[in-house]
Amino acid sequence: MLIGIDTFLGAGIITILFDKHFPSPFPYILEVAAFIGFGELVIGPSYLSGFSTTLQFYYSFAYSMIAATAVLAANLYLLFARNRSFESGLVAAIATVPSYLANLFFASAYVNGMALELPVFPIVPIGTVYALVFASGSLLLAIMVGITLQTRQRAPAGKSTLD
Repeated sequence: MLIGIDTFLGAGIITILFDKHFPSPFPYILEVAAFIGFGELVIGPSYLSGFSTTLQFYYSFAYSMIAATAVLAANLYLLFARNRSFESGLVAAIATVPSYLANLFFASAYVNGMALELPVFPIVPIGTVYALVFASGSLLLAIMVGITLQTRQRAPAGKSTLD
């Protein structure tokens, strides 16, 4: 649940940063979805205590995958509806890939560490997660350098791009 809540909050912040490219109610929808997750954390222990651990896991996993799908939808919206491939690549490097990796990593660690019979998710070694986080950070840095160089080339001589 916490991963899903964080993913919804992060997606809301990303859509606020790219506010020119998203419809104005979209960040609010994501924030309401995160608020619903917070409400579930408050109500959940008393309400879900009658359900098995397996069912509680699947409920939480479904919520976190819905959050990751919302990030993917925002990424695809930028790519196809707004035709902004550069910004879509930036959102993919910052949010989409890390959210899916985090969801699958924690689900795999939880499922394979349980005594209950659940479908086996592949175990993602922690070294791979570190490498993917480093690669995402490096890609983000390269994109930021590309943005800086691109805006400097577009600016007329003698004009600052910050004005």
